Amino acid sequence: MNISGWIMLVVSWTVIFSLVIFCYYRIFTISKSHMQAPLEIDTEGK
Repeated sequence: MNISGWIMLVVSWTVIFSLVIFCYYRIFTISKSHMQAPLEIDTEGK
């Protein structure tokens, strides 16, 4: 593989890993006040 192929490979994997890290950071740093469950859960369906 020539140098342009290696550059494309490294740039592509860098973008993928950066997006994964950004998404995990956003998921795990959500404040607890934004997470709300209903007070009552109806389990008599189906």
